[in-house]
Amino acid sequence: MRPARPNGHGGSWQELLEHEERIKAWVPGGDGVEPLSIVKIEELLADRPH
Repeated sequence: MRPARPNGHGGSWQELLEHEERIKAWVPGGDGVEPLSIVKIEELLADRPH
């Protein structure tokens, strides 16, 4: 049985939404910046204060 989730998403989804613009900039790279892997993005988000 699945836990109750507002809007079909859990707490982790909401936390990612807070960083959505930053993640969108990291994924494709551009302007001389290499795209970042999901592993590197996870590391960068983990290093940021909450």
